[in-house]
Amino acid sequence: MARFATRPCFDRYGRSSVSAVGVELGRLREVRSPTELARLAATVRTHASMLDEESLTAPHIDHRLAQAAADVLCDLIDMSSELDIEQRSWLVAAARYFILTDDEASDLGIDGLHDDVEAIMLVCQKIGHPELGMRLSGWRS
Repeated sequence: MARFATRPCFDRYGRSSVSAVGVELGRLREVRSPTELARLAATVRTHASMLDEESLTAPHIDHRLAQAAADVLCDLIDMSSELDIEQRSWLVAAARYFILTDDEASDLGIDGLHDDVEAIMLVCQKIGHPELGMRLSGWRS
């Protein structure tokens, strides 16, 4: 399995480091059947709905960002028949990352979805659909 080419991150001194999100995406990759991808899309939608519900009592949760991220992932899953096996494994990684509540930044915390947006945008770039990732670019901090 190929390793994800993570984008470099820099600390305040300009030193390069590996993106933790990119490393986690590489770990989450796996091949799924079309039926399993459809189930994964349903899980993505459920996670976005859960965040919407949580935002009623925790207004710092950006439920609109969660919905936008879910829309991009589900659009990618809808077009997954056009992707090769490696690309689909990256798509699965992005979807699995999104549905993790306690990933690099907890989805329930302040700015908790920004790492999810980074993951989705990285994968959109990796699989040749950066235009879909750009739908989330306005949400980045």
